[in-house]
Amino acid sequence: MPLVVHVDPQNPVAIHKSCRYCPRCDLLIAHQDELEAQLAALHAQQAPDLAGNRYLVLGTLDREVWRRSLTEPLTIPDLLAQLHDFVQVVEIKRSGIWGAGA
Repeated sequence: MPLVVHVDPQNPVAIHKSCRYCPRCDLLIAHQDELEAQLAALHAQQAPDLAGNRYLVLGTLDREVWRRSLTEPLTIPDLLAQLHDFVQVVEIKRSGIWGAGA
């Protein structure tokens, strides 16, 4: 799934990330540790000063738009025009109950 991620201070980036989808909830699910590892690897190559900065996943791109962006970078206005933004961002954290005592 091509995700559009805003990395502080003002650096939107499109990455391809495997995600799960819950059709019942209409929820796209990405693991934070995997996403952060992918962002760290990308920033290590292109912008080391951004590694570890705060980020927010804004939405998705159509796959063909993302593929085209690999050879023809999108301007920010073009990226925003192609963005399928999320209605809501939800962060789910473990409560510590699962696996207690294991």
